[in-house]
Amino acid sequence: MKYQAINTIKLIVGAMLAILIASALGLDYALSSGVIAMLSILQTKRESIVSGFKRFMAAILAVFLAGVLFYLVGFEIWVLAFFLLLFIPMTIFLDLERVMIPSVVLVTHIYADGMLTVGAMLNEVYLMAIGVLIALLMNLYMPNYEKEIKLFQKKTETLMIRLLRTMAEHILDEQKQDERLAMLKELKETINGGRDLSYQYMNNSLLKDNSYYASYFTMRKAQYIRLKEMQKYFGHKTAAVDEAYVVKAFLLRVSDEFHESNTGQQLLSELADIREKYKSHPLPETREAFEHRAILYQFLNDIGHFIEIKSDFAESLS
Repeated sequence: MKYQAINTIKLIVGAMLAILIASALGLDYALSSGVIAMLSILQTKRESIVSGFKRFMAAILAVFLAGVLFYLVGFEIWVLAFFLLLFIPMTIFLDLERVMIPSVVLVTHIYADGMLTVGAMLNEVYLMAIGVLIALLMNLYMPNYEKEIKLFQKKTETLMIRLLRTMAEHILDEQKQDERLAMLKELKETINGGRDLSYQYMNNSLLKDNSYYASYFTMRKAQYIRLKEMQKYFGHKTAAVDEAYVVKAFLLRVSDEFHESNTGQQLLSELADIREKYKSHPLPETREAFEHRAILYQFLNDIGHFIEIKSDFAESLS
């Protein structure tokens, strides 16, 4: 809510400044400069700079193309249509289609005046330049999202620990299925919220590398997907009780060691030992026990993949 209020103030102040400056310079259609400023104030500094540059390039292209057509043919409605027929494909080719509308509006100003002069063409370019520059000025200030991102980070880790503990406690039965699904849903929403905010934080930095949080939430999203897939192992009592207790103990160990700075290497080493002991156990005497043991072994493998995701992330940072 706080950030929405800040953005609203920036939109209002930016629009008013652009209009006042355009009016003070005696430009026609000064209100258009305010609209351009509002359209150019985006969520991040990087987006605003890229969008502003594209808007300015599109404006120059539009005014030049329209000027040539109006000069050669005249101010006819079909000429305006022909301009659009040429201009729109050109913007698509140049990756300017998302910012072309304000430039079309500028051309309609020239068409409405019904006369082509250097002053009229420069008037439209100045309107665009003022709107874009004021937007960039407004976006020099951007809120620091790091505090909120860390809250998302803490909540993500808390939810994952709870989920791991619930999975460990109920690996022998089908209880808490609804609770786990509810936690998975909340976990997904938390990770997505943190990732969205971390990308804004990253794109607000032009000189410093602030990509850590975006990478962190991408890593947690991959772990979330693995946890979601692991729910298929629940829903029945297992006959492989001894092995289930081993898996339960290790899963609780993972939850105890679950924190941002843990590389996961020690856990992977312990998992390798468990797998070796697992293989040395006598074969189950019944088919049901054998199938359940195979399920638990696959469950262990998935836990390993879960840990490896974090381990790979930690290695990429180093």
